[in-house]
Amino acid sequence: MLVAAAAVCRQGDTIMKSTERHMLPRSTALGMTVTAALTVMVAAAVPAQGLPIFIGQQQDGVNGGAITMFTGPQNSPYGTFIHTNNSLVANPEELPLTPSVPLLSSDTINVSVIPGTLVVWMTVTGNLGANLPLGTQAFESSFRQNLLPTGWTVQVDTFLDPADGIFTTAIPLSSHLFRASDPTFDQIARADPGSGLYSVTARFTISANGVVGSTTTSADIASFATKTV
Repeated sequence: MLVAAAAVCRQGDTIMKSTERHMLPRSTALGMTVTAALTVMVAAAVPAQGLPIFIGQQQDGVNGGAITMFTGPQNSPYGTFIHTNNSLVANPEELPLTPSVPLLSSDTINVSVIPGTLVVWMTVTGNLGANLPLGTQAFESSFRQNLLPTGWTVQVDTFLDPADGIFTTAIPLSSHLFRASDPTFDQIARADPGSGLYSVTARFTISANGVVGSTTTSADIASFATKTV
């Protein structure tokens, strides 16, 4: 259930004209950085113009546990996480259409000093199923994780929705649980996006155990018109 009607990014809007990854600040005297922010960058590929992009945050005890649409301000706390800072771009000219079509590219940096679990949702809507051959297609999810504090975990899941929904989980694509720093995960799954508009969603579930620190995780989704599994 969404509790805010405002969209993060309207069609054609560019909030941040860059796909450069954010770097974490140097460690503080606590031994871990506590001034970094939750940063999300999403880029969508589309033939002519930017697609609508949405970011949501969710934690038990905040807004009744419902997903809250992020509308700013930057560097605000959310629940038990001390900073949330969301930046995004809809910049299809930097992601040219090829047999491998980038649909979503996302990064999240999360900072916490007490136990708690934060869920970050990212959706790109308005992808055209008609851009690909009819029937099931190959969708590759690529996850990267680093700087995971001891005892923290990050679960990353990706989804496709032929109904073009926001933060929906209609067709699971890939899933992976990170328990250590610097691992990578890549998986190709087949799904039918339909012949109309469809959405793709990445969901990050970050669980902190009270160890002071921050973690960086990325998820990319691409489709392949010719790739087989």
